[in-house]
Amino acid sequence: MRKLVAFCISLAAVGLASAPAAATDANGNHAAYVWVVGATTPSDTAVAPDGSTITLAGSGTLMAGPGGTATGGGTYMKSGGETGTWTATGVDGFVSYGSGAAQGLPPNFFGGEAKLSVSLSNGKPGVLTII
Repeated sequence: MRKLVAFCISLAAVGLASAPAAATDANGNHAAYVWVVGATTPSDTAVAPDGSTITLAGSGTLMAGPGGTATGGGTYMKSGGETGTWTATGVDGFVSYGSGAAQGLPPNFFGGEAKLSVSLSNGKPGVLTII
């Protein structure tokens, strides 16, 4: 299983319905990846379209390719003090950037962009983009 390390994140459409989409198969990528939010810091902060912020930490796995799946989740804190948990519910897309070996990382560490459908414990859906 490859490790996908998150360096930055964004959360879009918190509180709005997100349209599920199948992961594309542009590079024949059907690999499994471990994704991590808050890998180098205790948490990562994202900004929603309305300017509000959300701080996230968590981890899980994703299977790239058509019908891709995601597991895992973590905790969140929104601006204004709301806290809760979030769960990955699906893969909306994934593009591998390849091994991080050229940057001095272990060869099984991969970069990429994952778009995950998520569900917050407050009942609202969203899309988490991990780069």
